[in-house]
Amino acid sequence: IMSVYKESLRIKRKILGNHHLSVGTTLNNIGSVYFSMDLFDDALSYYQEALKIFVLNLGNFHLDVATVYSNIGDVYFVTDRLEEANVSYDLSLKIRWSEIGIDGKNDPRVVRLLERISTIEMAKTTRALEEHPTSVYDRQDSNDYISLERQDSKDYASPEPDSYQKLKKDAKDSAEDMERIERKLELEMFRDKLQIVCDMREISNYD
Repeated sequence: IMSVYKESLRIKRKILGNHHLSVGTTLNNIGSVYFSMDLFDDALSYYQEALKIFVLNLGNFHLDVATVYSNIGDVYFVTDRLEEANVSYDLSLKIRWSEIGIDGKNDPRVVRLLERISTIEMAKTTRALEEHPTSVYDRQDSNDYISLERQDSKDYASPEPDSYQKLKKDAKDSAEDMERIERKLELEMFRDKLQIVCDMREISNYD
């Protein structure tokens, strides 16, 4: 599948130029394939390039832009760059709320983002407790408390064990969503071209 995407990218760049929205879609999909292959640096590079093109064509507040931000957050999440992941997820969430409104709080993508942000915040809190127990609790002797805290919150000290597999599935779903959007866009473009040809024929017959 990678070779197909790479060839598609080459053709699109040659015909449409480097900044066409369709090029951005393919870049995002290549990033998702790299993500599924555990090649996170490559995935991040393609996601970031896709993001620039999406913002250029769609503006900062668009659901597709939110999707790419979320994908970038996933890379940071699985590589334990939690601060950067949090920033990316937060940007994605703000865009989605801006576009679909507060009524979209039950949207699966919004729920997922909230879960990720919550997990990151809990992981950060747990690490802070472990590193600076006395400053957090203002207690001189808190070893017993921290030991208990570690036991109770061990699932949040780092991303959940099954998070990686969930993110792989999300990356695949994201790529499939982008493909559906691209096919719809291409169909609309074909219909527009067909309509233009028909209109030109009618004008020619009228003349």
